[in-house]
Amino acid sequence: MNSLARVTRRYQNNTEDLLKELISQRLAQNFQIVGLMFEDGSKTMRPSKQQQHQVTYLLSLGTIFHKIIYDPREQNVVVKRYHPRKYVHYE
Repeated sequence: MNSLARVTRRYQNNTEDLLKELISQRLAQNFQIVGLMFEDGSKTMRPSKQQQHQVTYLLSLGTIFHKIIYDPREQNVVVKRYHPRKYVHYE
């Protein structure tokens, strides 16, 4: 069995563990968490154990940004990468 199949099976039924792993890997690569937003627009953690609102994490490494969106209702994680465009100088 290849490693991708093992990883897929490991996180298949636990998206919270997948979310923690995705964030941990980025932090290990020197990304920093620069933003945390909830679906209702607030920016603070709630004291409940079962978060039911979509959570968006914004991480950066220099000019590279990654947005990780977690929706606990749908058990879905989306990762969006933003890279700066190449500077083009026209004369």
